[in-house]
This record gives sequence, C-alpha cells and structure tokens, in this order.
Amino acid sequence: MRGGRIDGAEGVDEKTGSTFEVRAEQVVVAAGGINGGDLTRVRQHWHRDWGTPPAELLSGSHRFADGRLHDATAAIGGVLTHLDQMWNYAAGVHHPRPRKPLHGLSLVPPRSRCG
Repeated sequence: MRGGRIDGAEGVDEKTGSTFEVRAEQVVVAAGGINGGDLTRVRQHWHRDWGTPPAELLSGSHRFADGRLHDATAAIGGVLTHLDQMWNYAAGVHHPRPRKPLHGLSLVPPRSRCG
C-alpha cells in the first residue's frame, strides 16, 4: 500500500525462490474460485437462480482454491464481486484414489478442435 491505496503486489517465484514486486495504477486480484478447498463457501455463495445446493458436492479443483486470497483482499480494503459466478459442473464422479475428502473428477470433455 502507498498513500492509503493498493498499488501493486509482492511475491515469490515458486521455481526460483526469488522475490519480485510489481506496481500499477489499478490492481485487480483475479483469485480464481473457491470451489476446491472450501465447499462450505461454495454453498454460501451458491447462485440463487440455481436453487438449493446439492447435499453432496465433490471437489475437483486445486486445494488452494479455498477463498483465502479473497479474505486477504477484503482485509486490506479490496472489493469482492461476483462470488456467486462459479463454474460448478453437474458432471463429476468420485475419484477412484481420492487425495482429499469428497475428491471428484470432472467428466466435462475438453473443447474439441473438430467441426
């Protein structure tokens, strides 16, 4: 923060371990989803048009998609929007060798280059 406003980001390159700093006039935190690590949050932000969330949800995304970056952004004054705009697919099955509770696999096929 500089002058009472967010003007960039600092981080660590995961491959090299070196630190970096980036500054900008406007900062958008594209934190991704919450649908991997915190299914309670998925239910909390379930889009109203979809009705009630299913009793059983599976998680097929990365465990770090848990909403903690959303919390950190809000804690420093960032504005959170569109939390109900999740990409939840009704096309999953239980993982045959789960690495976490409710681990699922998506059966949504990738986009075809044919046709």
